[in-house]
Amino acid sequence: MIDWMIEQDERLFLFLNSAHSQFLDLFIYWISSRIVWVPLYLSLLYAVFLTYGWRTMLIMAVAAAVAVAAADQLTATILRPTFERLRPGHPDNPISPLVHIVNNYRGGHYGFPSCHASNTFAGATLVSLIFRVKRFSFFIFAWALLVSYSRLYLGVHYPGDLLAGGIIGFACGSSVYAAASLITIFLIHRRGVTKKMKWTYIDSEIDRIISQNYKIHLFGKAITYRATNIPEAVILLTIIITALITILPQIIRL
Repeated sequence: MIDWMIEQDERLFLFLNSAHSQFLDLFIYWISSRIVWVPLYLSLLYAVFLTYGWRTMLIMAVAAAVAVAAADQLTATILRPTFERLRPGHPDNPISPLVHIVNNYRGGHYGFPSCHASNTFAGATLVSLIFRVKRFSFFIFAWALLVSYSRLYLGVHYPGDLLAGGIIGFACGSSVYAAASLITIFLIHRRGVTKKMKWTYIDSEIDRIISQNYKIHLFGKAITYRATNIPEAVILLTIIITALITILPQIIRL
């Protein structure tokens, strides 16, 4: 059964990895880079600050660091040495000649589970629980899926690596969020935990706080937005700017 699952995982990987182009090679290479998403991380911190204040922002910033670190260490330090599954593009892997590699990037030795998937899903899960807005959750999990897919496109992870990493990230993000919620209840709201209280640090007022509108004046016009609209816009702008930076040199050469 396990051998059959591994075989199907390899087949699915080769099918998905075979879809590539010159534009996507460079675009996906940058999308996979952590530094490209620094503006998103900063915008998420600002959105939490704008919604809940600086004390909650600090607690949740620490929580995000703990969730990502826990997911990263669990995958890289514990599980990878245990399973020892070679990355698809590793030279010792029999299927490596069939793998599409970008910029000769092959990653490390082992790839199960994926650290990129576990880290991004840990962060995405935590912030989606902080805001609990459907549209924002769609954006942040779409971002996590895009980053995860980039690892498959680059030939350094199987779909199974990404699935396992995503599950680990979801578990770490949820667990750390629950602990951070309790800390916020005790330290900021000065309340005890009741049986009726859900795993959230703002219970009955969450809808009112999240739906609060802010205004910014641009070119003489007032634009209304919500805190969660900021990281949503940053995700879209990052993708658009990365795509433009990727395609402009190719257009100029023509």
